[in-house]
Amino acid sequence: DIQSCMWPQIHSSYRHTIIISSDVPDLCSQFLLPLLNNVIQSPQRRTRSDCMRPIAIIFAHNSNKVKEIVKMCRGHDLKIIEAIGLCGDKKSDLIQGCDILVTTLPAFTRLTDNISLKLIDMNRLCHVAFNEFDQMERYEEDLNRVLKLCFSDSQKIPQIVITSRVHCNDIKRKFLMQLPSDKTVLCIDNFLEAAIFAGMEIKSQVCDSFEAKVKLLMGEKVAENTAIIVKDEKSVERLKEVISGVLITTDTSKTTSCEHLIHFSLPKSQKLFADRFKMMTEKIYDKLKGVDVKLTTNIMFDEDNLTEFESFMSFMVARKVVKGNSEILEKIKLNREAIKCEK
Repeated sequence: DIQSCMWPQIHSSYRHTIIISSDVPDLCSQFLLPLLNNVIQSPQRRTRSDCMRPIAIIFAHNSNKVKEIVKMCRGHDLKIIEAIGLCGDKKSDLIQGCDILVTTLPAFTRLTDNISLKLIDMNRLCHVAFNEFDQMERYEEDLNRVLKLCFSDSQKIPQIVITSRVHCNDIKRKFLMQLPSDKTVLCIDNFLEAAIFAGMEIKSQVCDSFEAKVKLLMGEKVAENTAIIVKDEKSVERLKEVISGVLITTDTSKTTSCEHLIHFSLPKSQKLFADRFKMMTEKIYDKLKGVDVKLTTNIMFDEDNLTEFESFMSFMVARKVVKGNSEILEKIKLNREAIKCEK
């Protein structure tokens, strides 16, 4: 449960928090209440007077999300400013003081650009949140402007909270490389996402038979700490007859120290597939801590798994991990057309 893990960290007020989850309906709910509580209890608020700058800034990816977050903030005895669109009229509101500013990246640029009065006081700003960060990539220039503000003084970096629905390279590049690792908490609720975030290398193949898969495996040097995963015990016994010296197991395996996973056959659901990467847990931790670990996975699709392959490739392309295999994607297209003709 992300909330039970993250809320104590956010309440500690000195920790930076990164949440990656594709399963939670509203990512904002994972950090908003403890952040509001921090603002309410902050010393900066107790010294509140007119012309005080925001204690917290929450960035959303569009104006509708800004409105949703502002609505969630109401009822907590806080002065909230909503800044979207051109927001020229919001400059005077900000000058008069607030507790929290909720805005978009481009609106924040318009709000703070070309004005001699300092609208953001870094001595007062304690929290900056980026909600659904994966939707903000097109605002690179505006984002860099905000980050320059946040990291302008290494001794006064505000608490930074980031949520994202998918693995995003910019989280590593723009945040993890600049934030102190001993004060940063990373929470990912999907083992596949965690493995991708840790830099796992991915290979995929389509084979027309059990024997073809075995032939491919026999022709490759299987590294240590490798697990071959199949969907049933019958396949385990069958594989053990021809392959030795490597762990061959099903989805029920309790192993957590594998560096290399070979998916000889696929499970029934995407969730079961993602849960397979739990077998890499210890090595994922090592990799994220800077240990020289090479994580790899090889996914061996059957020709009747083309739908699953398409779903997998869409998943990977969305995360900019791999590019689509044009040959196999063409097979999927032809297969679809054949099914359509049969109907």
